[in-house]
Amino acid sequence: RVLGHGERVSGSSALSLYLGHPAAPGGAPRRVALGAAADLCLLGVPLSEALVSPDAGHVAATLVDGELTFG
Repeated sequence: RVLGHGERVSGSSALSLYLGHPAAPGGAPRRVALGAAADLCLLGVPLSEALVSPDAGHVAATLVDGELTFG
């Protein structure tokens, strides 16, 4: 059952809110770059599939500040 049908956003729109700098959510997405903190979520399926059917089982690994936290 969907609650707040008029307030929901697509998976890609929700994801974009997390890709910017933490101090400026919704801003330009950060890029993977040499020397930058590695805060990454690596998927075992294509992003398009994960956005259509979100599931924690799609996550292959996560890194926080360059440290492997899952995977």
